[in-house]
Amino acid sequence: RATSWGRHASLSAHWVSLPDSHHSLNGAGHAMRCLPRFATLPIVFFNTYQGVREVEPVLLNNVRMLGASERQLAWHVLLPSALTWIFSSLRVSVGFAIIAVVVGEYLGASKGVGYVISQAEGVFDTTGVFAGMTVLATVVLGVGAGVSRLERWLLCWKPQQGSATHETV
Repeated sequence: RATSWGRHASLSAHWVSLPDSHHSLNGAGHAMRCLPRFATLPIVFFNTYQGVREVEPVLLNNVRMLGASERQLAWHVLLPSALTWIFSSLRVSVGFAIIAVVVGEYLGASKGVGYVISQAEGVFDTTGVFAGMTVLATVVLGVGAGVSRLERWLLCWKPQQGSATHETV
């Protein structure tokens, strides 16, 4: 059964490797477009794999005994278990992906925030450098807030951290 778990983890990790680098790194070569995926895929893959592995064997056996197919098992048991791990890895890997995009633009693109920062640095324009960094920080905060919102929406069944689950007498 470990091989099917690895297959599910692999598909989930590829699905959530962000960002889609085809929309960024304008003017960069194919190698630079793959940089964000190489920066994020191992983090998301191994966390997804760990989330799938942490499902209780008794739960898996009970679901199989009730007649669930492998697809139903993946959708109703394995994916919800792995979602908490996926989102914890997304918090880290989104930052790495954005850094990889900006570094790629900085090194070899003809458009983008990294290119603007590089050009401003070349002419000692500190205002331009700080403007690029401000745009970059805004994008990172916006993407982080989006990931948090998506996590709260998809994991509505999970109790919020810090919230009281029972009343004290």
